[in-house]
Amino acid sequence: MTDHAGMAEHINRIADFVEARINEQFGQGQEARHWDKDPVARSLRALRRVVQEIRSRTALTEQGEEPGLEVAVGLALTFAWGELAAIAHEWADHADYQDQFALLAHQLEDAPTAADTGQGVIS
Repeated sequence: MTDHAGMAEHINRIADFVEARINEQFGQGQEARHWDKDPVARSLRALRRVVQEIRSRTALTEQGEEPGLEVAVGLALTFAWGELAAIAHEWADHADYQDQFALLAHQLEDAPTAADTGQGVIS
């Protein structure tokens, strides 16, 4: 049986990384700009919504134990990981980027979770 909870934790970790990169862009002394009309800010807000929607797929882990749904939940989580990994790769040169962000979803089974490493949220 697949460890959906572990996959959800990996998804949350990479989503936290991406959201922290977005937040960095909003906090670089740009508070005086009219962010509501700025095209870059609009793009960043849209990217944040995409990341949050992808992260929301982790809620499916609650359904993963039901007969017939395990495969569907596994696929949804696999695609979520792939999408977030592609987004996170844009910051592969960032100090907080982790090598596991470059792994394929099936390779995550051997990757440590935060519980295994004692790590918390990435900032």
